[in-house]
Amino acid sequence: FTFVYHVWYMFVPFYFCAAGIAFYFPYTVFRHLSGIYDVKPMLYSLNCSIEPYTEINLTKKVDNISRCLYLKLDPYMNNMLPYTQIVHKHSIFYTVMLVKMMYLMTSFAVFYGTHKIFEQGSFAMYGYDVMMALPQGLDYIIMDTIFPKMVGCEIKKWGASGLEADSLLCVLPQNIGNQYFFLIFWFLLVFLIFTNSLSIIVTLFRFCYVTGGYKRFLRKGLLPHQERYKLVFTHVGTTGRYILMLCAEQSNPKVFEDLLEIVCSLLISNYHKRKGKRETHKESRVVGNNIRTRNSSSLGDSLV
Repeated sequence: FTFVYHVWYMFVPFYFCAAGIAFYFPYTVFRHLSGIYDVKPMLYSLNCSIEPYTEINLTKKVDNISRCLYLKLDPYMNNMLPYTQIVHKHSIFYTVMLVKMMYLMTSFAVFYGTHKIFEQGSFAMYGYDVMMALPQGLDYIIMDTIFPKMVGCEIKKWGASGLEADSLLCVLPQNIGNQYFFLIFWFLLVFLIFTNSLSIIVTLFRFCYVTGGYKRFLRKGLLPHQERYKLVFTHVGTTGRYILMLCAEQSNPKVFEDLLEIVCSLLISNYHKRKGKRETHKESRVVGNNIRTRNSSSLGDSLV
């Protein structure tokens, strides 16, 4: 026979502390990279009721908030720089996907780390094996493999002949609780892995399915369908859509509709203005190319 020393009792508290920090870390990443928390003061103002305000004060408040929201959304809609269109416009999408992947990888890492703690048995199949052995009433065998309730203890003490070793049979009642604690922990980790994987798929669908997001935006904001709403919603990117969705969820519907009218008017006006400049620039380039072509052909004729 061989001796197996169960030493995981000593560092399990530190292990669970490290696991808790690992699960908290993606949240801190989201807070620092999402850029949504600078919108919170604006959302707080939108969440206030309109009754305590007079018409003049309410108009000023809506104008101020609409100016802030316009400055936030205008780069996403009207800035044609490649960095803005590829990175900045969809930064919330990249951040959310990164955080969800971090949660999934953390769940796998904690599951694997817990499996490597134990010298005997297999924590990776612990819950599954217990459920399979439960109908036959043999679940205690699976549990005792990893968490034995009776073990051999070697006690060393000074005696007449010096250091003497006595072998005794010890009872570990705390392992009765450990059997069920780690069984619940196994199911929790499997649930986290499944839900995090499903969350990544759902997030991809929700961010990529713009039409469904627009319908959900109208429902949450109690808004009627208008082409200007749809134009802004589809052109501000995933980050702009996320901000609009937050405003629709956490604001008074009447205030948000007035606010959205102002913001859409400003954004669309700037959008058409920039679009007209780009078309004028393209036309000037075409005219310049035509002039250069005619000049080169006339020069060739004169040389002939």
